[in-house]
Amino acid sequence: MKLKIVGLDPSLTHTGIAIMEYDVAAAALDVSELRLIVTENQKGKQVRQNSDDLRRAREVVAGIHSACNGALFAVSEVPMGAQSARAALAFGMVIGILANLPVPLIQVSPLEVKMAAVGHRQAAKEEMIAWAVAKHPNAGWLLQDKNGARHKKGDLKADNEHLADAVAVGEAGILTDQFKQAVAMLSFAKAA
Repeated sequence: MKLKIVGLDPSLTHTGIAIMEYDVAAAALDVSELRLIVTENQKGKQVRQNSDDLRRAREVVAGIHSACNGALFAVSEVPMGAQSARAALAFGMVIGILANLPVPLIQVSPLEVKMAAVGHRQAAKEEMIAWAVAKHPNAGWLLQDKNGARHKKGDLKADNEHLADAVAVGEAGILTDQFKQAVAMLSFAKAA
């Protein structure tokens, strides 16, 4: 039995999505697709900030809902704490997006994510990217375009940090009791 789960690294600017397949018999997780939703502020005085925020949130919602089609679960960290009012607003918007997912949400902590990925709590972004690319080399990582040609894995874009985090979130999610219990119930139901 294979189960589709979606790892999310949500934000208002760069949302990383890892669409993954969990093989119950092998207890293995494989990345089938990576998506990055990038939203930017519209420039100009004709656009109110709150209207632009709403547009950006709708883009993130549409992308996440599309990725969750057919998934059993989504897995995500839930944002907390902010250094500014603007960051607090963005975190609140992300929490609202997560609260309205079309599938159940498994919450993981930043510590669980880093431990599932690299095994220590002080993981740097570069370390998370290196781990994710090594574990899932054919996942479709973002590569630098140079003179119109895509290059090798050494030319990874910095935006892969959001995709690597989404993969790590998925890896942390399958270690949770909530996920293990759901898989046990599904396996029991299928056997009955």
